[in-house]
Amino acid sequence: PTGPPFIRIKEYEKSSNIFDRQMVPRVLLELFKKAPPDVLAEDLPEIMKIITRMSREDDIMVRTDLLEQIPTIACTAVQCKSRVPELGVILSDHLLPIVVHNLGDKDNQVRKTAHTSLFLLLEKNLVTRQKLKLLPYSN
Repeated sequence: PTGPPFIRIKEYEKSSNIFDRQMVPRVLLELFKKAPPDVLAEDLPEIMKIITRMSREDDIMVRTDLLEQIPTIACTAVQCKSRVPELGVILSDHLLPIVVHNLGDKDNQVRKTAHTSLFLLLEKNLVTRQKLKLLPYSN
């Protein structure tokens, strides 16, 4: 798919092909780096709604793949926030809650992947233990 950032992400998300849906995090990384800053800033709230929705999807492969990509997405957001300041809150407002939510998932693979993502976020100093204490641990 081509077109505005939100449309591209939405087309991949709505695909019946699991591999297309797994492309969403990769497309997101590309958008952080290359999309026109004003367009990305405008589309970002809707894009993050899609990411959150995908993190709760029934398909375990899609969820684990998204969770695996979260540390990379977070690093890229930090690197690109001087270009698109709205990316500065992506981790705290969207990505970290996704990881925390999936720590309690009923699927073992999803839980393990969420734990690994959280560990990597801590290891890269993108999240502090103090920040974690402030998060609700609800499902």
